[in-house]
Amino acid sequence: MFGIIEMMKPDAVINCAAYSNVEAAEINKDIAYKVNVAGVSNIASICKTNNIKFVSFSTDYVFDGLKQYLGLYKENDKPNPLNYYGETKLKGEEIILENNPESLVLRTSWLYGDAPNNFINKLNQ
Repeated sequence: MFGIIEMMKPDAVINCAAYSNVEAAEINKDIAYKVNVAGVSNIASICKTNNIKFVSFSTDYVFDGLKQYLGLYKENDKPNPLNYYGETKLKGEEIILENNPESLVLRTSWLYGDAPNNFINKLNQ
């Protein structure tokens, strides 16, 4: 993949990959770490070396959820993950922004797609 990035020299790389099975991340910590931390680190590094903007998706699981009664989370609220999935996504965020502060990290609660387990299908249940 990195050879392709270096060869193509895109203006930006958008990382949509994640180990996102929250419950399984507690069991498969090694895999969750490899995807959410090491993988992100590799892409962030190659983007920095080639002066390419990097965009990556993260999660609201970087927060503990205790603010729900006090209002919405803001970008500068202190993260406090309650599970390993959230920890790996937060570590990935930190690596991205340390490598290139101009990178963009998008925190979302759930995306949708054609897989059966997605946000839209969950709403329709």
